[in-house]
Amino acid sequence: MTASRQPAFDIRETLLQIPTFQDLPADESNWILAHASLLQLAQDQYLFRKGQKADHMWIVLAGRVQLIIEQNGQTIPVNTVMPGSITGLLPYSRLQVAAGTGIAMDDVTILTIHRQQFPEMIVQCPELVQRLVVILTSRVRDFTRQQEQRDKLLSLGKLSAGLAHEFNNPVAAIARTVDELRKRVSGLPDHMHDMITQQITPREIVTIRAFLSTKSKQPLPELSAFERSAREDILTSWLDDRQVAQSWMVAETFVRHGYTIEDLENLSTQVTPSALIPLLSWIESSLATAGLVEEIDSASRRISQLVESVKIYTHMDQSADQQLLDLHPGLRSTLTVLQHKLSEKNIQVATQFEENPPRILGYVSELNQVWTNLIDNAIDALLSGGKLTITTQTQGNFFVVKIIDSGTGIAPEILPKIFDPFFTTKPVGKGTGLGLDVVNRILQNHQAVINVKSEAGHTEFAVCFPLGE
Repeated sequence: MTASRQPAFDIRETLLQIPTFQDLPADESNWILAHASLLQLAQDQYLFRKGQKADHMWIVLAGRVQLIIEQNGQTIPVNTVMPGSITGLLPYSRLQVAAGTGIAMDDVTILTIHRQQFPEMIVQCPELVQRLVVILTSRVRDFTRQQEQRDKLLSLGKLSAGLAHEFNNPVAAIARTVDELRKRVSGLPDHMHDMITQQITPREIVTIRAFLSTKSKQPLPELSAFERSAREDILTSWLDDRQVAQSWMVAETFVRHGYTIEDLENLSTQVTPSALIPLLSWIESSLATAGLVEEIDSASRRISQLVESVKIYTHMDQSADQQLLDLHPGLRSTLTVLQHKLSEKNIQVATQFEENPPRILGYVSELNQVWTNLIDNAIDALLSGGKLTITTQTQGNFFVVKIIDSGTGIAPEILPKIFDPFFTTKPVGKGTGLGLDVVNRILQNHQAVINVKSEAGHTEFAVCFPLGE
């Protein structure tokens, strides 16, 4: 055992008080003491750094070490290694490099064993190695659970931000429309006064009603930007000739509701010339007000749809037990909560869902995790303007959900590894490699399988659920 300076406590006695070394055969504890090196760190010194080669097992005799990881550009404390802990590389571990950083929180004393001594330790200390394997198993399980929890929280943060953005659009639209509606309504008395002073006849009132009802029963015209602009220019000139105030605004409203210059010419022949201008102003105001009310209704319905999608996605008011499920609502709600990411990349979405699909026995929340991971990965793989296709179809004894993207594809040498825990092709800090591992485990719990095939321009994940007899 080597040391730069002797600690103020008895190393053997401290080692044997650690649970892993209690009741250990004397020859095994003696082997550790004979072959270990002593490492002492002052507060804030690094035990290891992210990306450093993992070559040592560390037995912490005194002091604490803070473990830190970097994720999505953030530095996150994940654990504190306390005195009596065994960390670092362990026998049979596949750890190659440090995934995070370890910093001494105070003065730390550690016994270290280099990986080159592991073969001899396995032979000379079989009881100790068995105990270390138990520690390794527990560490992997705990780390995976913690990482999954962090991933869920990060995903929740992203989804919350996206939903906030999705909700903000219709809410802002309602606010803008209400302001415009308030202005329009405030001008109605003036229009009414102008019409009354012109002594509008009953026949002209019938004409106005017919003029308004003609287009209200027809779908709004689908015009290109060029066609719309051309029609507005023609109507604006016609209105200017008759000295209609704010002619451009009046023309825009009439074109939006499908009226043409022929319609206005026909109206002008059925009313007295002096009444034409106030009538046109009143009609435009009525059309604009109706349009604003429709916009508020549309935005309100969008909010209701978002709320319903969130309820489906979070399975509110539903049992946490297995249920016979129609998978389509979960797929649709997942697309809704990920809409912000789809919009950011201008991704085209196509759905081809089987009519009257069979119901699948499953857990709503777990299957929504599957759809979220697969669709989110597909979005990340797509370039701007790419296409995402989701299909469902009964094929023999299986109900198959396919999620297809038109991205660059997965390299053949990588394809066999994508479901391995901690394997990721995303940049450092952007992915943990647990998403597809979680998907695989959830589907195994549903007796389902997932198949993947990929080439440039077509990557397809097919989730196959067995159908009962």
